[in-house]
Amino acid sequence: MQLTSPYGLFTSRKPIPVTATWHEPVFGFHPLSHVLVTNGVMLNFTAGMPEGQVWHFWVTTDRDLVTIVVAIPNGVVTDAVGNRNI
Repeated sequence: MQLTSPYGLFTSRKPIPVTATWHEPVFGFHPLSHVLVTNGVMLNFTAGMPEGQVWHFWVTTDRDLVTIVVAIPNGVVTDAVGNRNI
């Protein structure tokens, strides 16, 4: 799984668009409970294409000059044969 943003790793823009992409379709991903955001909050999320493989969301904070950390823990989704993400 890869988390990316068109703004790169460092930006002062708010909100920050983020894309979560898996190399194959996954099942059981619930962005509101599986995306962990430190020093900020996650905003709207949408499923992208291909279905089950790409999600888009935004993160923001009400503070200036803060590091926002976005993570998706291991083991929260499975692939078609039941393997969990690592």
